[in-house]
Amino acid sequence: MLAVSGYNGRGITTGTVIGKGFAHYLVSGDDSLLPLPLQRARPVRARSLWSAAYESGFMLYHAGQCLRVLT
Repeated sequence: MLAVSGYNGRGITTGTVIGKGFAHYLVSGDDSLLPLPLQRARPVRARSLWSAAYESGFMLYHAGQCLRVLT
């Protein structure tokens, strides 16, 4: 799977260049044609801790909205 994210508002030009590079790579299999180097995905460390932290933050924010503490 190939993926790029984080265009940060400049997606038209960057997305076009990356898309063309991906297409050339998928046809030829030569990763030197890519505009950016390939990197292997790394596993997320302490995944359950990250999940609990995000869930707690969302719950606190929602509670604040329900209690009309946050707008």
